[in-house]
Amino acid sequence: MKATTGDQTLCVESVTEKDQKVRNVEHSEVPMAEIFRMSNIMEHTVVLQQHTSIQGDSTEQIKTLLSMQTFEGSWLWEDELLSSLGLICDIVAQTMEVQDTKSLSGTLAATALTIKYFNIYLKADMDVWKLEVEKARAWIDRQVGQVRLAELLSQAEELIA
Repeated sequence: MKATTGDQTLCVESVTEKDQKVRNVEHSEVPMAEIFRMSNIMEHTVVLQQHTSIQGDSTEQIKTLLSMQTFEGSWLWEDELLSSLGLICDIVAQTMEVQDTKSLSGTLAATALTIKYFNIYLKADMDVWKLEVEKARAWIDRQVGQVRLAELLSQAEELIA
């Protein structure tokens, strides 16, 4: 990234890990304040993800997450849910373009994030949660269709992984 301050230009590389094997290096012009804000956001996200990974065994995480699922199969946008997933609400809302967290877009985002969390971090216990996650995928599909479902899951993966 290039940060510009008046006549000076500061070059900074921003590295985003999609997984531990692949690194994507982006170069763009960004104001200095934005670089510091992004750095601060990444630090908070790492701390939350570390907190979540040591929060308890997978059985407890599964029980907690499944207890938040609605009868229809979705997860509502709630601070407790996003915190359980190791995410910061404001960052998720901005990244997934959620204008109103109490609206359908908030529920769609929360549901997609939770699906990805199960698939990435709780995969070893799939036999326990598989049907509930399938129900959630079907709920999103009924609301917005397969194409938007795929888009939401892709956005969610970037935040969860």
